[in-house]
Amino acid sequence: MKIILDTNIFFETKQRLLRSPEITFIHEHESFGWHFVVPELVRDEVVNKYRENYEERERELRKKERELRALLLDADALNVFCKFSPDEATENYRKALELRMDELQIRRPPYPEIPHEKLVARCLQRRKPFGGTGSGNARRDTGYRDAILWESVLLEIVADEEVVFVTRNHKDFGDGNGNLHRDLKEDLSNRGHSPNAVRMCDSLPALCRNIVYPTMEKQLGKLREQLEESRAQLLISKLESDTWTQWNDLHVEVTQAVSDRLKVVLLEGDGGISEMIGIPINYPRLETLSIYPDHREHLRTVLDAVGLCVKLRPLDDERTCISFQQTGLANVEFLVDQHDARRTFGGDDNVDIDWSSDMTAVWLELEICYEISCVVDYNLQLLEWNISSVRFVGRRR
Repeated sequence: MKIILDTNIFFETKQRLLRSPEITFIHEHESFGWHFVVPELVRDEVVNKYRENYEERERELRKKERELRALLLDADALNVFCKFSPDEATENYRKALELRMDELQIRRPPYPEIPHEKLVARCLQRRKPFGGTGSGNARRDTGYRDAILWESVLLEIVADEEVVFVTRNHKDFGDGNGNLHRDLKEDLSNRGHSPNAVRMCDSLPALCRNIVYPTMEKQLGKLREQLEESRAQLLISKLESDTWTQWNDLHVEVTQAVSDRLKVVLLEGDGGISEMIGIPINYPRLETLSIYPDHREHLRTVLDAVGLCVKLRPLDDERTCISFQQTGLANVEFLVDQHDARRTFGGDDNVDIDWSSDMTAVWLELEICYEISCVVDYNLQLLEWNISSVRFVGRRR
């Protein structure tokens, strides 16, 4: 992003040496891809404006000196003369300004080569930025330097790089609503650019508030995504070299924890089994539980497909939380009425049924699902884990 400064922006600060907090902030974060541009025309106007201000203050000082001498008995004792002449002061300021722009790595493009005929035609047509204050020909002729400055802005547009023009001269460059005037947008279109290729801001605080800060947030969001992808790739590389002893133990521990949770679910109710198979059941209990694939292989699979079924959440510089869905099969035993059993499971070879009593025992394989969250360190050492939302999700066919 190129940030082009107009002359009036230099005088938002008393030092006139680009030392405002906004300028310093943007320069310190130039890695985000923005840099300042100050055309030679602007630099010359700034230096000349400084000279005018210096001469005005010097005249005021000499006037006050005369008034003060008139009040003193010993006028010769008064010495309030300026140390530097206007030429010396202006040259010192010019050097200091150039040094500051070098520190900020500000590029200073030269005056554009623009034919006089082109400027005269624009002036006669009263196309912006010509036609400022005043009346008649005086009003029409106003804007010569602004027209040269606008030509410098046009020459800074390259490919898709964003250009921001910071100026308080909204009367000559703006449309009254904070946007470029339609004449200037036509210039952009005539040169093959988007009419929105140049954005306009009226101050440095507005530049930071409306463009710089939102741009930083957007780029930081992309950096966070890249960081998560990098962490995923790092974990994958660790997975390929890890001995897995710790993760094999995890598979056993989690399987037991899930089994205990399912038993509680079945004791508190039927876990939705009755609704799942469509008949009332009694005394459900968990017979066996198998988790597939084991957590080690499942973790490898989901990390290879990061972004699809795995969630990586950095907790700090060292720890990462990995969450993923896990499935399994639970063999559940329960009692049902024999008539209901024959109507529901008759001829189903995948269901074990004991027909020896009125209340028939049924053994049924049901699919389960739960989410496991693991906190690991940089070396994929497991620090802690927990499981959530253990539930039956369907009948195994």
